[in-house]
Amino acid sequence: MVKQAFNDDDFKSKAKEAYQSFGSGGNKNDSNSGNSNSYGNDETYGTSLNDKERATNNDSYSNRNDNSYGGSLNDNERTNNNDSYSTRNDNSYGTSLNDKERANNNESYSTRNDNSYGNESNDNERTNNNDSYSTRNDNSYGNESNDNERTNNNDSYSTRNDNSYGSSSNDNARSNNNDSYSTRNDNSYGNESNDNARSSNNDSYSNRNDNTYGSNMNDSARSNNNDSYSNRNDNTYGSNMNDSARSNNNDSYSNRND
Repeated sequence: MVKQAFNDDDFKSKAKEAYQSFGSGGNKNDSNSGNSNSYGNDETYGTSLNDKERATNNDSYSNRNDNSYGGSLNDNERTNNNDSYSTRNDNSYGTSLNDKERANNNESYSTRNDNSYGNESNDNERTNNNDSYSTRNDNSYGNESNDNERTNNNDSYSTRNDNSYGSSSNDNARSNNNDSYSTRNDNSYGNESNDNARSSNNDSYSNRNDNTYGSNMNDSARSNNNDSYSNRNDNTYGSNMNDSARSNNNDSYSNRND
């Protein structure tokens, strides 16, 4: 009876159909260059694979909604020049991976809403020149990560609302020249971190409202020349820290309420 079942035409037909369909999916090593998985809603795009398919020049990624893009993989696919990333909504972008994909020049990142961007990852992706970051709303940006991503020249950061920016991280992010920071509202900016971020020349800080700025840290951040601080309202400025911050020449402090 068993032998008869295996020889049954209906059984053979179904077995052949299952065998043929197996080749188009499942856990196979897909090295077909003709496959295109972009331009759409790919929630797990590139998960658990060695994704090098986009290691090209002049790639354009737009209108992506990838919730776990690049999760748990060696993501070197965007080590290119002149890549444009726009309109991204990646909640866990770069989480728990070696994220070096944006170590390029002349990249433009705009309209990002990444809640856990760079968490628990080696985040060196923005060690570039002339990067422009605008309209960011990252609540835990750089938390628990080696955040050297903004060691660039001529970076412009505007309209930031980062509540715990740089908390518990080695924040050397702003050791640049000619950086402009405006319209910041960071409640715990630089708390419990080695904040050498502002050891630059000609930095301009305005419209700051940092309640615990510099608390509990070694703040050598403002040991610069020609720094201008205005419109500050720092209630505990310099409390509980080794404050060699104002041992400078030509510093201008105005409208302080400390």
